[in-house]
Amino acid sequence: MNDKTLVLIIGLVAGLLVACIGGMLLLAAGGARPAAVTPGPPAGALIEAAVSEDYLSRTFPELAAGGTDQSPVLDGRVDIQPGNRMRFVAQLDTPLGLFTVAGVISLAVQNDQIKVHLLDVRAGQVPITLLLMPFVPSIEARINEAANQEIARRTGPAKVRLLGMTSDDTQLTVYLAGK
Repeated sequence: MNDKTLVLIIGLVAGLLVACIGGMLLLAAGGARPAAVTPGPPAGALIEAAVSEDYLSRTFPELAAGGTDQSPVLDGRVDIQPGNRMRFVAQLDTPLGLFTVAGVISLAVQNDQIKVHLLDVRAGQVPITLLLMPFVPSIEARINEAANQEIARRTGPAKVRLLGMTSDDTQLTVYLAGK
């Protein structure tokens, strides 16, 4: 597995997280109140921000690109699932032609930070999760670091901390509190 493939997978998952956090901040800034999601918010949660699957799918290609013009991501979408899981599919333009990468990630909040775990990754219909196993800890560490740096950058002036998150089949709800 070459470095470009690893960087691409990291970019895709980081893009998903940035889309989640961007949507959360837009809703929090606009004063929007999401519909109730079971289970309820953790104790001390002052802000509930709901990020819809539609929003994440619309913004996924741009956010997966990480702000660069050189991104191979042409299109993509996400499917939020109950249990803090998310499926993603991305179409990539590579020197070998169009390429489809799909996968499943789990999301959690630990010690006020988002933790992403790669559960399944496929190149087209071929499962490559096992091929990635030696790289998964470093991939997850880089994704988590980038995601949490982006959260800190976007929420810095707001002085908030992440308490938890839940998901159903159409939205991700993030719970925040003041520091």
